[in-house]
Amino acid sequence: MIREGVNKFKVAMFKKGLPNTPTKVQKVGRTWEAFGAIEGDLAKKVDTGVKDSYCMLYKSNKGYFKKHFHENKEAGIVLKGRIKINTPFESYIVEESCAFEIPPFMWHDAQILEDDTEIFIQYHPPFENDEWVGNFEPKKAS
Repeated sequence: MIREGVNKFKVAMFKKGLPNTPTKVQKVGRTWEAFGAIEGDLAKKVDTGVKDSYCMLYKSNKGYFKKHFHENKEAGIVLKGRIKINTPFESYIVEESCAFEIPPFMWHDAQILEDDTEIFIQYHPPFENDEWVGNFEPKKAS
């Protein structure tokens, strides 16, 4: 039952207007583009009708997100593929149809484990003016 619901949601997220009309997935926000997490990654802001959150659909191939934190809670569900999340307290793999949550200001990094991974992500409270706000781990001196 849950998998069927996730599959319907996954299909609907990439459609707009007439049936079977695809929506091009766009990058979100100048800061996100500068982040350059994984070559060719794409994101699409999703209007869910929930006022106090910022939701996006994220698509990526295998790759690594560098260590960072942001000023809002992050929660998500893996629609396709698998990811590994590392925090100071634990590391865990999130499988397709499973969810995760990361508290505000918690350092974390993530690894996309499979090509064509799709994740629905919600941030609360929302970003200011669609701009990601947070910090990256500083580069180590050579």
